Amino acid sequence: MSNSLPDKPFPGIRVPEIIPTDGPKVWKELWNLLRANWGMEEDEYGMPERTKIPEHPSFVETTEEMYDDQLGAVPPAIMIRNAFACGEPWNHDPDGYPVYACFVNWGGRYFAAYMTPKQFRATFGNRT
Repeated sequence: MSNSLPDKPFPGIRVPEIIPTDGPKVWKELWNLLRANWGMEEDEYGMPERTKIPEHPSFVETTEEMYDDQLGAVPPAIMIRNAFACGEPWNHDPDGYPVYACFVNWGGRYFAAYMTPKQFRATFGNRT
């Protein structure tokens, strides 16, 4: 399985890094890898706490079924071309900005990452 994205579909838009895995991930495995990229660890009471905020979140490969499921769950908060941020935030960053589970269909392969709206637009642009 390749750990790089297919051809860059959006000229001028930054191509994110891919977290290497042994194949597409769904549900618990996917969420755990995305949380780890955001530095989420449990505090002394078992509650998640942020230990780092990535400047450029990395993506994890997922499946078309996971992409479709998340797209159909609730209307997207943001949608640009073939990328979307799920309609409800997963968490908030230390400045209070929402962090969404984001998905993209890149050349027939599907990827996910947790991102703020600012990170989403930096990755996918501002056009619909």
